[in-house]
Amino acid sequence: MHDALLLPMPPPARRGISLGTGASVALHLILALLAIWLSPLRTLVAPPPEAVSVEIVTPAEFAALQASSVPSPAPAEEAMPAADAAVQPEEAPQRVTHKATALYSADILNEPAMAR
Repeated sequence: MHDALLLPMPPPARRGISLGTGASVALHLILALLAIWLSPLRTLVAPPPEAVSVEIVTPAEFAALQASSVPSPAPAEEAMPAADAAVQPEEAPQRVTHKATALYSADILNEPAMAR
């Protein structure tokens, strides 16, 4: 026998673009055009920084300002607890495992207010 009779012939090659490929290309072109159209085509300009007023002082004026300012209070020793004092640490909450014994969702769904 001849080989052409035993082997099936492949279908003839289709020329052109299939419907799915054409639709995909068209959709992607539309999305690309929308991305270009919606993107800002102009350069984004940051707003100018806010104006700041600065007063330049001499070292003598700076020293006078520092001397007239209120000194920071020293840390109070009595505010800190003593290390030898018996301080009871707060008890950490115990880990408790709850075991479900009933399914309450069925009860809730059977209520008349939950009916549709």
